[in-house]
Amino acid sequence: MDDRAIQDGLILATGKLIARERSQRGWSRRELARRIGTDVMTIVGYEEGRMKYGHRFDILVRLAIVLELPLEELLRHYVQYVHMVVQTPHTRT
Repeated sequence: MDDRAIQDGLILATGKLIARERSQRGWSRRELARRIGTDVMTIVGYEEGRMKYGHRFDILVRLAIVLELPLEELLRHYVQYVHMVVQTPHTRT
């Protein structure tokens, strides 16, 4: 598996955590979006792994609060992702 696939998997793992926690509360994506003050497409993006970390860090903080998750748990995959990005050599064009 290449580094890009691993990074994408870490992003998706955070999305699955968000989706699982939302589902356990019986909330729709729209309800979660309302509770954290964003639009439903933002929730869809995070849950489906299309929102890159850092896009809106405040959203992750609000998700942790509303889902009653320790921020560290929500950010666990983020930290792994950052390590991957920092350690991946970047080529200049």
